[in-house]
Amino acid sequence: MSETAELKAIFDNVESTVIAAGHRKQRAKPMPAALRDGAATAAVTHTDADYFRKMVHVIFYSGFKAATVTHKIPAIDGHFSSYSVVAGYADEDVSRILADTEILRNEGKIRACVCGFTVKYECMSVFYDL
Repeated sequence: MSETAELKAIFDNVESTVIAAGHRKQRAKPMPAALRDGAATAAVTHTDADYFRKMVHVIFYSGFKAATVTHKIPAIDGHFSSYSVVAGYADEDVSRILADTEILRNEGKIRACVCGFTVKYECMSVFYDL
């Protein structure tokens, strides 16, 4: 399977999960239509920095109660403020973040942000002047 086909399969799986979850709640608009509307305006209303922040939040919200994460968002945003900051992080920074009592001290989530966004930043720097 090609990388493109693998990514499409992952996207399709995520999309069907989101739609199924959305159908469990009463909504004014069917979930597929709500997703299309959101996708149509996403590029217009969000910057790369907005997407970065949302991706970090998704990593931390996954598997935790929303209220727990929401309370910790200021600390999370403080440590993961931008691609360029996170791209410079090393093991010492992970240790420093883990020592912060204000953040969710989940090493897997912290490392996912650091490793994932370091690679993302390297890729972006090829195409953008970062």
